[in-house]
Amino acid sequence: MLALLSGCAGVLLGEKIMLRDFRMTANELADVATQLAFRIRDGLEKDGCEIKALPTYISSQASPSGEAVVVDLGGTNLRAARVRLAGGELEVLAGPVTDALPVRRGEPLSKERFLDCQVSLVKRLGPCDGLPLGYCFSYPASSTPSGDARLLHWTKEVEIPGTEGVLVGKLLLDALTASGVRLSRVSVVNDTVASLLAGVALGEADGYLGLIVGTGTNMALSMKTTAIPKLGEEHRRLGFMPVNLESGNFAPPHLNQFDDELDQRSTDPGQQRFEKAVSGAYLGRLLALAAPELSFDPESGAQGVVALASQGLGGELPAAILQRSADLVAASLAGGMAAMNEGVERRDLSILAEGGLFWGAPGYAQRVSGTLESVLMEIGLSHLSFRLQSASQANLVGAATGALA
Repeated sequence: MLALLSGCAGVLLGEKIMLRDFRMTANELADVATQLAFRIRDGLEKDGCEIKALPTYISSQASPSGEAVVVDLGGTNLRAARVRLAGGELEVLAGPVTDALPVRRGEPLSKERFLDCQVSLVKRLGPCDGLPLGYCFSYPASSTPSGDARLLHWTKEVEIPGTEGVLVGKLLLDALTASGVRLSRVSVVNDTVASLLAGVALGEADGYLGLIVGTGTNMALSMKTTAIPKLGEEHRRLGFMPVNLESGNFAPPHLNQFDDELDQRSTDPGQQRFEKAVSGAYLGRLLALAAPELSFDPESGAQGVVALASQGLGGELPAAILQRSADLVAASLAGGMAAMNEGVERRDLSILAEGGLFWGAPGYAQRVSGTLESVLMEIGLSHLSFRLQSASQANLVGAATGALA
């Protein structure tokens, strides 16, 4: 009996230690926010930084009208639609039709199959010739003044040989043309930028942020063009411009040994450290490393962790991992707000959030909101107010805005 009790005490002690690893103090979260703000400013000044801060060369004050084809590549999920945009309101004329990229972890997907999946979706929409194409592309890509974007690298353990460094809009447009679908032009926007633009359509605010927390995570900010030193003088006339941070690559302080182990076992060690601590693709693996005795599928991602937490299985650890994810997201938003307010005072901020983890995990959005208020107070920005918002078909609205702007 004594040995049994000692063993149970050891398990409880071990769980308490792990819980402590996944619980962050107010000072630690403020440190995350402050360091991210610093690295955002660094990325706005020059290329090649941890936070890429990629300018989009479109105005975040535009509200165009017209008809467009939109293709949304979000993670490994695909959808396409033919839409009409007027005054920020979206009308879906055909679709959305959906598919998924046939990717397997650790196995490359051919460029031909990658394109065929998207072309076949567009062809299901009926006649589209002559329309512009809005392409919502949720992987790191550097925008060009022409509206296209050059793929920097794949994330979320997707691998498609022969595509890195390529203009992804032209790649898809050429494939569509070869299949007999002749669209007029292409505009590529990141999904966070699409969310930001959807937030603009919802109503006026002093500033706008786009946020994705699902399979992966990223953030976009509407920045005054004069606050982007690396931007050419010829683009300063736009006033305010969405900037795709690629914030999933942020290496935040105060991660733990399980984060380090997950990173070393990943296909891209040293990269996407924030994403690996926060997003749905990795939370199941993180829990499996911290509690290998649990019986669940690590590849079930955030859904598996949410299921365990809701059933009370695995002790307090599944909930603690989800809560830390929400707290880190809140700290990142505070860091983004701090960077936005450098030299420009904006008090009322709109945050358009998208992603299954953000809105699908019980209590997640509320945790982000509460922690964000606390972190803003901790870093001296308690005067800022914010609205956490969602929008129906946000990626389609944002992609159409990019195509028509």
